[in-house]
Amino acid sequence: MQANVLHYQNTYLKYTADREETGGAYRGFLPSRGAEILLPAPQKPQATLSEALSRFSPHARDFTLQDLSNLCHHTLGFTRWEATDLYPIHRATPAPRCRYPIELNWWDGQQAHRYDPRRHTLTRAAQTVQNAGEAMSAPGWIISGVPTRLLNLYGHFASRLMLLTAGHALAQLQATLNAFDLPFSDPQVQDFEWPARDEEFPLVTLPCVPAERPNALLQGLKVPFLQATLSRSSACNADGNGVWPLSRDQSLLSLQDMLSALEVQHPDIQGHVYVLHAEDHKPGVYRAQHGNLHFLRPLPPDLQDLFTILGFQARYCTSVWFLSAPTRLLSQQSVTGMAEAHLQAGQVAQRIGLAAGGHQLFARPSGSYHDVNIDATLHGPDTSHSVVYQLLVGHQRNPGFGIQLG
Repeated sequence: MQANVLHYQNTYLKYTADREETGGAYRGFLPSRGAEILLPAPQKPQATLSEALSRFSPHARDFTLQDLSNLCHHTLGFTRWEATDLYPIHRATPAPRCRYPIELNWWDGQQAHRYDPRRHTLTRAAQTVQNAGEAMSAPGWIISGVPTRLLNLYGHFASRLMLLTAGHALAQLQATLNAFDLPFSDPQVQDFEWPARDEEFPLVTLPCVPAERPNALLQGLKVPFLQATLSRSSACNADGNGVWPLSRDQSLLSLQDMLSALEVQHPDIQGHVYVLHAEDHKPGVYRAQHGNLHFLRPLPPDLQDLFTILGFQARYCTSVWFLSAPTRLLSQQSVTGMAEAHLQAGQVAQRIGLAAGGHQLFARPSGSYHDVNIDATLHGPDTSHSVVYQLLVGHQRNPGFGIQLG
């Protein structure tokens, strides 16, 4: 299936995907393969969120088991348990219905190892991941996809959700590497087929060798990286899939920090914001650019395009953030362009979510179910970009009972 056809068919399938009818039983975790490597207890990073998002280590070094433990846990390990939530176990990165259609793997130069968050161990990775590691020029990380965890709920739209989830995990991994002053270079998007033939296959690799980057720290974002990671939330309450956010203005400082997070790398991704309730900003449609919000037009009279989740009242959110990718990537004949666009959007969304978490705001990732309407509102006649992701931001009414696990 061609990528440009897949992109638009996915939009249609948001409405028409079967529910529990197109796949077998859901398996949240893959079985261990062979002997396990026990990881030591993870350490707590001391960096601020600004340092984690913009401080890059120029020094090459070998990774120890302690380094692997820290990186695995703060990227895809269990970080929080909320007793009143429908999905009580939370991780540092979000995923559709907490199904996590990805796995985190470490390539040590000879063998690929998959991280198991249940036991905080490493076990032998799939052969497809091993093959990707053998093609890497240095030790590093491999994020693999397991689309079967989403296919029975979302049909072919699972491809986009899997890539967005991988983007979240990639951004969290990069931030954790920075927080512990560990090196990494540019990620490499992997080719894959869709519909997928393998249960698990590599999506993106991240070699852990130094790369030349500017080390200009972001303004603001002074909250500890660990606090932002543990506070990052997609909104929760006792009813699970629906919340009524508190109708309270978003602070100007939180807006500025989220704008700073949006500016990290990825110039291809455009940001727009529906400001609903925020200090010193009248309600309206804004373009996020160069660390500022530029007013474009009043909010559309009908905000039906914001009601993207059953039971989620977006009108009480403080702001809704839209991320747009270049149509030149989305319309490529290969899957690579679509993968690159969605990975980048997921990375940006994770950084915005961390900045929101630092101010005790939720940032709930959501698909945009009215793509045509939203594109017309945000971009007008300009067709160079198209919305691929949105984040609903606001104050939680019922945060549950958070218990820190690490």
